Amino acid sequence: MKKDRFKTCNFRCFILLMCYFRCAIRIACIFHMSLERDAYVQALARFTLLTANSPITEMKAKNIDTIKTLITVAHTDGNYLGSSWLDVVKCISQLELAQLIGTGVRPQLLGPPSKPHFPSPLANFGSLAHSVNSHQTNNLNLSSLDPSVKESIGETSSQSVVVAVDRIFTGSTRLDGDAIVEFVKALCQVFLS
Repeated sequence: MKKDRFKTCNFRCFILLMCYFRCAIRIACIFHMSLERDAYVQALARFTLLTANSPITEMKAKNIDTIKTLITVAHTDGNYLGSSWLDVVKCISQLELAQLIGTGVRPQLLGPPSKPHFPSPLANFGSLAHSVNSHQTNNLNLSSLDPSVKESIGETSSQSVVVAVDRIFTGSTRLDGDAIVEFVKALCQVFLS
C-alpha cells in the first residue's frame, strides 16, 4: 500500500515538473530570454532520452510524457522557440526511429538510402537502438526486453503521439516569418546530419 502511494506521489510530482517546464519555457519565450529558453528546451529534450547516448531500453513512461510535453511546447510556443527548434526537430527525428523500433523493424532492414549521395534520415539509428548488451547494437530483440520497456517503446507509436507530431508540421503554416525560417533551418540541419 505504501509503495503504491509513493508511485502516485512521484507521478504527481513528475506531472507538476512537466507543467513547470512548459510554463518556464513560455515565460522565457514571451520575454525573449533566449539563453533561458534554450536551456529549458535542451533539458527537456535530454530527458526524452531521444537525443542522449542512452540506450532506448532505458526509456520509461516518464520519458514518453516528456516527449509529449516537448511536442506540446513546440505546438503552442512555436513562434517563440527560435534556435530551440533544432532540439525539437532532433527529438522528432529520433522519435520516428523509436516508433520503428516499437513496431518491430530491425536495424538491419533500415539500410542505406537508395541514392548514395543523400544522407539517410535514419543514419543515427545505431545510436538509438542499443540493446541491453552494448556490443550487440544492431540486434535489438523486443521479446527479451522488460514488459514496461516494451510498453514505453510501443507508446511512442500511440495515436496521440503521432497526431501531436503531425500537428507540429500542419501547424507550421501558422508560424510567423522568423519562426518558419528557424523551423526550416532546423529541419535542414537534422536532415543533413
